[in-house]
Amino acid sequence: MNAAKEDLVFWFSTPDATKFRTLISTFNSLLSENVIVFTKKGFTITGRNNTVFLKADILESAANTSFKYNHDKEKLNIGISFRELFARISQVSQADQIELFATKKSLSSMKPHIFVRYSPDNFAFFVENSIKLISLDSDVLQHPHPDPQYVCSISCSLMQKHIRAASKFSSKMQVFLRPLKNHNAVAMRFLSDAGVQDLFFKLNTLTQGGDNEQSKELISFEDEQIFCVQTVNAISTKQSGLGPNLELFLSKNKPLGLRFNIGLIGSVSYYIDGEITAVKKELIETKSSAEAARIGMKRTSKEAWPEIEHIAKEKKLKRPVKKKKKTSIKEKIAALDQATAALP
Repeated sequence: MNAAKEDLVFWFSTPDATKFRTLISTFNSLLSENVIVFTKKGFTITGRNNTVFLKADILESAANTSFKYNHDKEKLNIGISFRELFARISQVSQADQIELFATKKSLSSMKPHIFVRYSPDNFAFFVENSIKLISLDSDVLQHPHPDPQYVCSISCSLMQKHIRAASKFSSKMQVFLRPLKNHNAVAMRFLSDAGVQDLFFKLNTLTQGGDNEQSKELISFEDEQIFCVQTVNAISTKQSGLGPNLELFLSKNKPLGLRFNIGLIGSVSYYIDGEITAVKKELIETKSSAEAARIGMKRTSKEAWPEIEHIAKEKKLKRPVKKKKKTSIKEKIAALDQATAALP
Protein backbone atom coordinates (compact mmCIF):
# COMPACT_ATOMS: atom_id res chain seq x y z
CA MET A 1 0.00 0.00 0.00
CA ASN A 2 1.37 3.36 -1.02
CA ALA A 3 -0.68 5.33 1.54
CA ALA A 4 0.69 5.83 5.03
CA LYS A 5 -1.14 4.06 7.85
CA GLU A 6 -2.21 7.31 9.47
CA ASP A 7 -3.87 8.42 6.19
CA LEU A 8 -6.03 5.28 5.94
CA VAL A 9 -9.71 5.62 6.80
CA PHE A 10 -10.34 1.86 6.51
CA TRP A 11 -8.43 -1.15 5.24
CA PHE A 12 -9.67 -4.71 4.64
CA SER A 13 -7.52 -7.62 3.48
CA THR A 14 -8.22 -11.36 3.07
CA PRO A 15 -6.65 -14.31 1.20
CA ASP A 16 -10.18 -15.65 0.45
CA ALA A 17 -10.37 -13.57 -2.72
CA THR A 18 -12.56 -16.07 -4.61
CA LYS A 19 -15.11 -16.16 -1.76
CA PHE A 20 -15.34 -12.39 -1.80
CA ARG A 21 -15.67 -12.40 -5.60
CA THR A 22 -18.51 -14.95 -5.40
CA LEU A 23 -20.30 -12.76 -2.87
CA ILE A 24 -20.04 -9.64 -5.04
CA SER A 25 -21.06 -11.64 -8.12
CA THR A 26 -24.33 -12.65 -6.44
CA PHE A 27 -25.00 -9.10 -5.29
CA ASN A 28 -24.32 -7.83 -8.82
CA SER A 29 -26.90 -10.22 -10.34
CA LEU A 30 -29.59 -9.15 -7.86
CA LEU A 31 -29.15 -5.38 -7.72
CA SER A 32 -26.87 -2.64 -9.02
CA GLU A 33 -26.20 -0.45 -5.98
CA ASN A 34 -25.59 -1.01 -2.30
CA VAL A 35 -24.61 0.61 0.97
CA ILE A 36 -21.48 -0.36 2.92
CA VAL A 37 -21.25 0.60 6.59
CA PHE A 38 -17.77 0.62 8.15
CA THR A 39 -17.22 0.52 11.93
CA LYS A 40 -14.43 -0.56 14.23
CA LYS A 41 -15.98 -4.06 14.41
CA GLY A 42 -15.89 -4.58 10.64
CA PHE A 43 -18.19 -3.63 7.81
CA THR A 44 -21.69 -4.55 6.60
CA ILE A 45 -23.01 -4.61 3.04
CA THR A 46 -26.76 -4.12 2.57
CA GLY A 47 -28.98 -3.86 -0.48
CA ARG A 48 -32.51 -4.48 -1.68
CA ASN A 49 -34.52 -5.00 -4.86
CA ASN A 50 -38.25 -5.64 -5.32
CA THR A 51 -38.25 -9.05 -3.64
CA VAL A 52 -34.90 -9.62 -1.89
CA PHE A 53 -33.14 -7.92 1.03
CA LEU A 54 -29.49 -8.90 1.47
CA LYS A 55 -26.95 -8.29 4.20
CA ALA A 56 -23.31 -9.38 4.49
CA ASP A 57 -21.31 -9.04 7.71
CA ILE A 58 -17.50 -9.01 7.54
CA LEU A 59 -16.17 -9.04 11.10
CA GLU A 60 -12.86 -7.60 12.25
CA SER A 61 -12.26 -10.67 14.44
CA ALA A 62 -12.83 -13.19 11.62
CA ALA A 63 -10.06 -15.61 10.69
CA ASN A 64 -7.96 -14.91 7.59
CA THR A 65 -9.00 -11.29 7.77
CA SER A 66 -7.17 -8.05 8.54
CA PHE A 67 -9.24 -4.95 9.18
CA LYS A 68 -8.49 -1.43 10.41
CA TYR A 69 -10.79 1.54 10.86
CA ASN A 70 -9.53 5.04 11.55
CA HIS A 71 -12.23 7.67 11.17
CA ASP A 72 -13.63 10.48 13.30
CA LYS A 73 -17.18 9.12 13.01
CA GLU A 74 -18.29 5.87 14.61
CA LYS A 75 -19.83 4.80 11.30
CA LEU A 76 -18.94 5.55 7.69
CA ASN A 77 -21.69 4.88 5.13
CA ILE A 78 -20.78 4.79 1.45
CA GLY A 79 -22.75 3.90 -1.68
CA ILE A 80 -21.00 1.93 -4.42
CA SER A 81 -21.88 0.21 -7.69
CA PHE A 82 -21.80 -3.59 -7.57
CA ARG A 83 -21.31 -3.71 -11.32
CA GLU A 84 -18.13 -1.63 -11.13
CA LEU A 85 -16.78 -3.52 -8.12
CA PHE A 86 -17.37 -6.95 -9.67
CA ALA A 87 -15.82 -5.84 -12.99
CA ARG A 88 -12.58 -4.95 -11.17
CA ILE A 89 -12.26 -8.24 -9.23
CA SER A 90 -13.69 -10.73 -11.75
CA GLN A 91 -10.16 -11.95 -12.64
CA VAL A 92 -9.04 -12.91 -9.13
CA SER A 93 -7.92 -16.51 -8.60
CA GLN A 94 -7.82 -18.79 -5.60
CA ALA A 95 -4.19 -17.90 -4.85
CA ASP A 96 -4.83 -14.15 -4.78
CA GLN A 97 -5.17 -11.82 -1.85
CA ILE A 98 -7.66 -8.97 -2.08
CA GLU A 99 -7.61 -5.57 -0.37
CA LEU A 100 -10.27 -2.89 -0.03
CA PHE A 101 -9.20 0.49 1.40
CA ALA A 102 -9.73 4.26 1.31
CA THR A 103 -7.64 7.24 2.38
CA LYS A 104 -8.60 10.61 3.75
CA LYS A 105 -7.54 12.19 0.48
CA SER A 106 -9.61 9.82 -1.68
CA LEU A 107 -12.79 10.41 0.35
CA SER A 108 -12.37 14.20 0.49
CA SER A 109 -11.58 14.71 -3.20
CA MET A 110 -13.99 16.21 -5.73
CA LYS A 111 -14.86 12.67 -6.86
CA PRO A 112 -14.75 10.47 -3.74
CA HIS A 113 -13.46 6.98 -4.43
CA ILE A 114 -12.06 3.85 -2.80
CA PHE A 115 -9.34 1.42 -3.88
CA VAL A 116 -9.45 -2.31 -4.68
CA ARG A 117 -6.20 -4.24 -5.01
CA TYR A 118 -5.44 -7.92 -5.56
CA SER A 119 -2.16 -9.81 -5.94
CA PRO A 120 -0.90 -13.43 -5.74
CA ASP A 121 0.85 -14.88 -2.70
CA ASN A 122 4.32 -14.38 -4.18
CA PHE A 123 3.53 -10.68 -4.95
CA ALA A 124 4.88 -11.11 -8.49
CA PHE A 125 2.43 -8.42 -9.54
CA PHE A 126 -0.56 -6.52 -8.22
CA VAL A 127 -3.58 -4.81 -9.76
CA GLU A 128 -4.96 -1.66 -8.15
CA ASN A 129 -8.24 -0.02 -9.14
CA SER A 130 -10.06 3.08 -7.97
CA ILE A 131 -13.88 3.02 -7.90
CA LYS A 132 -15.89 6.22 -7.71
CA LEU A 133 -18.48 6.33 -4.94
CA ILE A 134 -22.11 6.93 -5.73
CA SER A 135 -22.70 8.68 -2.41
CA LEU A 136 -21.29 9.34 1.04
CA ASP A 137 -23.32 9.05 4.25
CA SER A 138 -25.99 7.01 2.45
CA ASP A 139 -29.14 5.90 4.20
CA VAL A 140 -28.75 2.44 5.73
CA LEU A 141 -31.41 -0.13 4.89
CA GLN A 142 -33.11 -1.62 7.91
CA HIS A 143 -33.10 -5.33 8.63
CA PRO A 144 -36.62 -6.63 7.83
CA HIS A 145 -37.10 -9.39 10.43
CA PRO A 146 -34.10 -10.02 12.70
CA ASP A 147 -35.76 -12.63 14.97
CA PRO A 148 -37.04 -15.70 13.07
CA GLN A 149 -39.24 -18.30 14.74
CA TYR A 150 -37.04 -21.19 13.58
CA VAL A 151 -33.43 -21.51 12.42
CA CYS A 152 -32.51 -24.80 10.76
CA SER A 153 -29.34 -26.01 9.01
CA ILE A 154 -29.35 -28.09 5.80
CA SER A 155 -26.82 -29.14 3.16
CA CYS A 156 -26.11 -26.33 0.70
CA SER A 157 -25.12 -28.53 -2.25
CA LEU A 158 -28.10 -30.86 -1.74
CA MET A 159 -30.59 -28.00 -1.67
CA GLN A 160 -29.00 -26.36 -4.72
CA LYS A 161 -29.25 -29.63 -6.66
CA HIS A 162 -32.98 -30.13 -6.03
CA ILE A 163 -33.91 -26.44 -6.39
CA ARG A 164 -32.22 -26.35 -9.80
CA ALA A 165 -34.10 -29.47 -10.91
CA ALA A 166 -37.43 -28.10 -9.65
CA SER A 167 -36.92 -24.78 -11.46
CA LYS A 168 -37.38 -26.62 -14.78
CA PHE A 169 -41.07 -27.36 -14.12
CA SER A 170 -42.11 -25.02 -11.30
CA SER A 171 -42.00 -21.27 -10.70
CA LYS A 172 -43.52 -21.10 -7.20
CA MET A 173 -42.69 -22.88 -3.95
CA GLN A 174 -43.58 -23.05 -0.26
CA VAL A 175 -41.27 -23.76 2.66
CA PHE A 176 -42.46 -25.05 6.03
CA LEU A 177 -41.62 -27.40 8.91
CA ARG A 178 -43.12 -30.84 9.31
CA PRO A 179 -42.71 -33.09 12.36
CA LEU A 180 -42.03 -36.73 11.50
CA LYS A 181 -41.84 -39.77 13.80
CA ASN A 182 -38.23 -39.55 14.90
CA HIS A 183 -37.17 -36.12 13.65
CA ASN A 184 -38.27 -32.82 12.18
CA ALA A 185 -37.96 -31.99 8.50
CA VAL A 186 -37.93 -28.93 6.29
CA ALA A 187 -40.51 -29.44 3.55
CA MET A 188 -40.42 -27.64 0.23
CA ARG A 189 -43.49 -27.84 -1.98
CA PHE A 190 -43.05 -26.92 -5.65
CA LEU A 191 -46.25 -25.84 -7.40
CA SER A 192 -47.06 -26.28 -11.10
CA ASP A 193 -50.10 -26.66 -13.33
CA ALA A 194 -49.45 -30.40 -13.68
CA GLY A 195 -49.27 -31.02 -9.93
CA VAL A 196 -46.98 -30.57 -6.93
CA GLN A 197 -43.69 -32.04 -5.73
CA ASP A 198 -42.77 -32.28 -2.05
CA LEU A 199 -39.13 -32.35 -0.94
CA PHE A 200 -38.16 -33.13 2.65
CA PHE A 201 -34.79 -32.42 4.30
CA LYS A 202 -34.09 -34.24 7.55
CA LEU A 203 -32.97 -31.82 10.25
CA ASN A 204 -30.12 -32.69 12.57
CA THR A 205 -30.34 -29.33 14.34
CA LEU A 206 -33.36 -27.07 14.84
CA THR A 207 -33.18 -23.87 16.87
CA GLN A 208 -36.37 -22.31 18.15
CA GLY A 209 -36.24 -18.53 18.41
CA GLY A 210 -38.53 -15.87 19.78
CA ASP A 211 -40.50 -15.69 23.00
CA ASN A 212 -43.98 -15.45 21.49
CA GLU A 213 -46.53 -18.24 21.44
CA GLN A 214 -46.42 -18.49 17.66
CA SER A 215 -42.90 -19.89 17.81
CA LYS A 216 -44.30 -23.03 19.45
CA GLU A 217 -46.43 -23.82 16.38
CA LEU A 218 -45.02 -25.56 13.36
CA ILE A 219 -45.46 -23.78 10.05
CA SER A 220 -48.11 -25.37 7.82
CA PHE A 221 -49.11 -25.21 4.17
CA GLU A 222 -52.18 -23.05 4.74
CA ASP A 223 -50.56 -19.99 6.26
CA GLU A 224 -47.17 -20.09 4.50
CA GLN A 225 -46.21 -17.68 1.75
CA ILE A 226 -45.42 -18.55 -1.85
CA PHE A 227 -41.88 -17.78 -3.01
CA CYS A 228 -40.29 -17.52 -6.45
CA VAL A 229 -38.29 -20.66 -7.34
CA GLN A 230 -36.04 -18.77 -9.80
CA THR A 231 -34.97 -16.31 -7.10
CA VAL A 232 -34.12 -19.08 -4.61
CA ASN A 233 -32.33 -21.03 -7.35
CA ALA A 234 -30.23 -18.02 -8.39
CA ILE A 235 -29.09 -17.37 -4.82
CA SER A 236 -28.40 -21.01 -3.89
CA THR A 237 -26.52 -21.67 -7.15
CA LYS A 238 -24.11 -18.77 -6.75
CA GLN A 239 -23.62 -19.17 -3.00
CA SER A 240 -23.24 -22.97 -2.90
CA GLY A 241 -19.45 -22.64 -3.10
CA LEU A 242 -19.18 -20.49 0.02
CA GLY A 243 -19.65 -23.31 2.53
CA PRO A 244 -21.06 -26.82 3.04
CA ASN A 245 -24.23 -25.77 4.89
CA LEU A 246 -26.77 -22.98 4.91
CA GLU A 247 -29.26 -21.81 7.52
CA LEU A 248 -32.95 -21.29 6.82
CA PHE A 249 -34.90 -18.64 8.77
CA LEU A 250 -38.57 -19.61 8.94
CA SER A 251 -41.39 -17.45 10.30
CA LYS A 252 -45.09 -17.22 9.60
CA ASN A 253 -46.06 -14.60 7.03
CA LYS A 254 -42.53 -13.20 6.91
CA PRO A 255 -39.73 -13.33 4.30
CA LEU A 256 -37.79 -16.56 3.82
CA GLY A 257 -34.25 -16.18 5.15
CA LEU A 258 -31.12 -17.93 3.85
CA ARG A 259 -27.74 -17.43 5.51
CA PHE A 260 -24.40 -18.60 4.09
CA ASN A 261 -20.90 -18.44 5.55
CA ILE A 262 -18.39 -16.52 3.40
CA GLY A 263 -15.51 -18.89 4.04
CA LEU A 264 -13.90 -17.72 7.29
CA ILE A 265 -14.40 -13.97 6.83
CA GLY A 266 -18.09 -13.54 7.69
CA SER A 267 -21.64 -14.41 6.61
CA VAL A 268 -24.30 -13.21 4.17
CA SER A 269 -28.09 -13.35 4.64
CA TYR A 270 -30.84 -13.10 2.03
CA TYR A 271 -34.48 -12.38 2.85
CA ILE A 272 -36.92 -13.25 0.05
CA ASP A 273 -40.38 -11.71 0.16
CA GLY A 274 -43.32 -14.02 -0.38
CA GLU A 275 -45.58 -13.22 -3.31
CA ILE A 276 -48.91 -14.19 -1.75
CA THR A 277 -50.24 -16.57 0.91
CA ALA A 278 -52.18 -19.66 -0.06
CA VAL A 279 -55.31 -18.46 1.71
CA LYS A 280 -55.24 -15.06 -0.02
CA LYS A 281 -54.60 -16.77 -3.34
CA GLU A 282 -57.73 -18.90 -2.96
CA LEU A 283 -59.80 -15.84 -2.07
CA ILE A 284 -58.47 -13.89 -5.06
CA GLU A 285 -59.11 -16.80 -7.42
CA THR A 286 -62.68 -17.06 -6.09
CA LYS A 287 -63.18 -13.33 -6.52
CA SER A 288 -61.71 -13.45 -10.04
CA SER A 289 -64.11 -16.25 -11.00
CA ALA A 290 -67.03 -14.20 -9.73
CA GLU A 291 -65.85 -11.15 -11.68
CA ALA A 292 -65.47 -13.28 -14.82
CA ALA A 293 -69.04 -14.50 -14.43
CA ARG A 294 -70.23 -10.91 -14.09
CA ILE A 295 -68.42 -9.92 -17.26
CA GLY A 296 -70.36 -12.59 -19.17
CA MET A 297 -73.71 -11.22 -17.96
CA LYS A 298 -75.66 -8.68 -19.99
CA ARG A 299 -75.34 -5.22 -18.61
CA THR A 300 -78.77 -3.86 -17.73
CA SER A 301 -77.96 -0.54 -16.08
CA LYS A 302 -75.12 1.65 -14.95
CA GLU A 303 -75.82 0.78 -11.30
CA ALA A 304 -75.00 -2.90 -12.00
CA TRP A 305 -71.37 -1.93 -12.64
CA PRO A 306 -70.47 0.51 -9.83
CA GLU A 307 -66.72 -0.02 -10.29
CA ILE A 308 -66.77 0.99 -13.94
CA GLU A 309 -67.32 4.62 -14.82
CA HIS A 310 -69.71 5.49 -17.57
CA ILE A 311 -67.89 5.93 -20.83
CA ALA A 312 -69.67 7.74 -23.68
CA LYS A 313 -69.77 6.02 -27.00
CA GLU A 314 -67.26 7.42 -29.38
CA LYS A 315 -68.62 8.77 -32.62
CA LYS A 316 -67.45 6.88 -35.63
CA LEU A 317 -65.56 9.11 -38.01
CA LYS A 318 -66.73 8.80 -41.62
CA ARG A 319 -65.06 10.12 -44.74
CA PRO A 320 -66.96 13.21 -45.95
CA VAL A 321 -68.84 12.71 -49.26
CA LYS A 322 -69.34 15.71 -51.58
CA LYS A 323 -72.98 15.96 -52.67
CA LYS A 324 -73.68 16.56 -56.38
CA LYS A 325 -75.54 19.76 -57.24
CA LYS A 326 -78.92 19.21 -58.93
CA THR A 327 -79.18 20.71 -62.46
CA SER A 328 -82.39 22.59 -63.38
CA ILE A 329 -84.33 22.05 -66.67
CA LYS A 330 -83.37 25.48 -68.01
CA GLU A 331 -79.69 24.73 -67.47
CA LYS A 332 -80.05 21.41 -69.26
CA ILE A 333 -81.75 23.09 -72.32
CA ALA A 334 -79.06 25.81 -72.45
CA ALA A 335 -76.31 23.21 -72.30
CA LEU A 336 -78.01 21.24 -75.15
CA ASP A 337 -78.33 24.36 -77.37
CA GLN A 338 -74.67 25.18 -76.75
CA ALA A 339 -73.60 21.72 -77.77
CA THR A 340 -75.78 21.80 -80.93
CA ALA A 341 -74.36 25.17 -82.01
CA ALA A 342 -70.88 23.81 -81.83
CA LEU A 343 -71.67 21.12 -84.42
CA PRO A 344 -70.55 21.86 -88.08
